[in-house]
Amino acid sequence: MNLRKTASFYFGGKKVLLYGLGLQGGGEGVARFLVWAGAKLTVTDAKPESNFAGAVKKLRKLGVKFVLGRHRYSDFKSAQIVIKNPGVPENSPFVKYARKIGKPVLSETQIFFDLVPKEKIIGVTGTKGKTTAAMLIAHLLKARFKIVLVGNIPGRSALESLIRLKKMPDFFVYELSSFNLEGFKKSPRYAVVTNIFPDHLNRYENFAKYKKTKENIFKHQVKGDFLWSGEPDVAEKVALFLGVSSKDVKKRLKRFKPAKGRTEFIGKVKGASVINDTTATNPGATIFSVAQVQKRFKVKPSRIILIAGGEDKNLKYAEFLKKIKGLKKVILLPGRATEKIKFFKALRVKTLKDAVARAFKFVKKGDVVIFSPGAASFNMFKNEFDRGRAFNALIRRVKRGLL
Repeated sequence: MNLRKTASFYFGGKKVLLYGLGLQGGGEGVARFLVWAGAKLTVTDAKPESNFAGAVKKLRKLGVKFVLGRHRYSDFKSAQIVIKNPGVPENSPFVKYARKIGKPVLSETQIFFDLVPKEKIIGVTGTKGKTTAAMLIAHLLKARFKIVLVGNIPGRSALESLIRLKKMPDFFVYELSSFNLEGFKKSPRYAVVTNIFPDHLNRYENFAKYKKTKENIFKHQVKGDFLWSGEPDVAEKVALFLGVSSKDVKKRLKRFKPAKGRTEFIGKVKGASVINDTTATNPGATIFSVAQVQKRFKVKPSRIILIAGGEDKNLKYAEFLKKIKGLKKVILLPGRATEKIKFFKALRVKTLKDAVARAFKFVKKGDVVIFSPGAASFNMFKNEFDRGRAFNALIRRVKRGLL
């Protein structure tokens, strides 16, 4: 199968508009793929060029045109194909306009599934733990197969991965967010769902609609396809099912390094274990992570100092409030989500720097400091990864006695 020839059949010589470049590299990867496929590409994004850390400059050298700082209906009208960044909601007026005038509106995931045989794809989704599950599945399968890890992971653009292929791998392990699964009409041969609980209710009308979107990962499966759901050792089960020996699974488990910012152990500081869980952007994720930390470090809730809070995604915090009451200390960052957390014992601070400094005033040997916000980051940071990097930088300052 000549992927470039097939991609060129769809996009070669056509005016393509990429709606949203994004800040995590995925949009840049899509743009590179479209140039490779021969498209006449224009990228539009509401953010200015200064937000994109050199990506615009690099893409301009490839002949890509840009409309930044705004969107124009005229660009959607003149395009033959519109490709929507996952961060752009379906109810965007520009998406509605494009569809109304008959323009095909595609996503990276849809294009990928049109180009790659479904039996080559292991799709992984979930509200919490999907990145770790996808990375671990890929890691375990490499004992026997040629694997490419792609999807909702910074630097792992699914379409850009096709450019570099000399030979089709045995499997693509594709991490899929709910945004990737919107309007999805195909499902992979192998699907994994880690868990589903409320998230992104600033985008979805209610939990039922969010859940229904997640279910697209298996909704279009047929006889002979496979689904794993809600199992803590799901990665091992997938690997064993596909033929990796139990001996190789055990061996590779010992060498696995989890993704950054996902209940990531940063080290010990002043006798306390420090965990960066910046990707916990909803209250359910934080509840899950605190429980995992208790098991992993064998500590009681009274030895855990939690830094949380941030911007709201129209989520409920009643259960979160119940779970944090027994913790040693709760320190809350500013934001609309924090305003929903009515816990009088919590310390409320103005900056992440303040939060880290206050946390280490309460630390005793054997405690655990966990940064698991349970909320979005966009009121204070570019995204959750930017927030995670800021936390790590502050911890380094604490280690050096500068904070």
